[in-house]
Amino acid sequence: MTAAVRTPAAGLDRMLATYRRHTPMTEPGPHAEALRRLPADVPALVEVIGGLFAHYELDPPAAGWKPGGDRLAEVDLRTTRRMLDRVLALDPAPLTRARPLHRRWLGVCRDASLLLCAVLREQGVPARLRYGTAHHLYVPYRPMHDHVVVEYWSAGEGRWRYADGRMYRTARDTFQLPDHYRDDVPESVFLTGARAWRRAQEGERAALRLSGLMLNADAGRWQARNLFLYDLAALAGWEPLMWDAWGYIRRARPQSRPRGVLQYRKLGRLAALDDRDPEQWRELLRRYRATRLVRVPARVLSCSPVNGRRVVAAPPARRTPDDRD
Repeated sequence: MTAAVRTPAAGLDRMLATYRRHTPMTEPGPHAEALRRLPADVPALVEVIGGLFAHYELDPPAAGWKPGGDRLAEVDLRTTRRMLDRVLALDPAPLTRARPLHRRWLGVCRDASLLLCAVLREQGVPARLRYGTAHHLYVPYRPMHDHVVVEYWSAGEGRWRYADGRMYRTARDTFQLPDHYRDDVPESVFLTGARAWRRAQEGERAALRLSGLMLNADAGRWQARNLFLYDLAALAGWEPLMWDAWGYIRRARPQSRPRGVLQYRKLGRLAALDDRDPEQWRELLRRYRATRLVRVPARVLSCSPVNGRRVVAAPPARRTPDDRD
């Protein structure tokens, strides 16, 4: 029997099929039909999410609102299904109706992007979370900080784009950002985890810039390493919270320089692979799953800024088409 010939087109189709499928985090459960009824347009979806979501640290103070502990606990909801349960418990109106601030669910950038990713997948659009770093609200003179966007496939252009679930009109107007920052964030202003890790190896000044307000090169390397592990986990089908810890993250004190030749060698090999090239992407996922202290284990430590430290089970990541080969 003649072996099947792999073509570039087949490899891309396989990649796109993987990211059309839900993961344990984006699975909407009983809310699937409501997500399918939302606009099939990324700019419009970002505006919808802006009417449902508020950043727990940034948005309430700007409005003079101080949420109680029961509300702040929403930052650990973790999954799309639980987020939407909470949205509708706070206000049962249709999802397209913007809520007043005090009736929006509270989270961080990862959560707004997770919901956007879930909607796109439910509507058949390939999408995946990307963990990385950017200047705060993309304003160049502000410190860099951890950030999460959605990378989605623009079929009409045949390319990946970045969309930011936080860039609804109020945010864009406040910081005088162009409209395309909601559905086509320039690659020059957002560094994925792999790019941040490579940048951190360029010297003390580069690593220092990655540390944000920590103003410490070792902390910049620590942050870049953690974001790289988060990004790899998301690419492999398990989107972590911004304070989850496992493997190499748990082996060092917070904000301390990652150490060990083996750690740098393993991460360097992973960071050298192009996650947009279908063949290199397949190899990236294979190596990730084979690399202890990098892949997500069965249980992770959650170091929530609101709910404290606790060990949580990590549901199995989404299986990819390659897993059946």
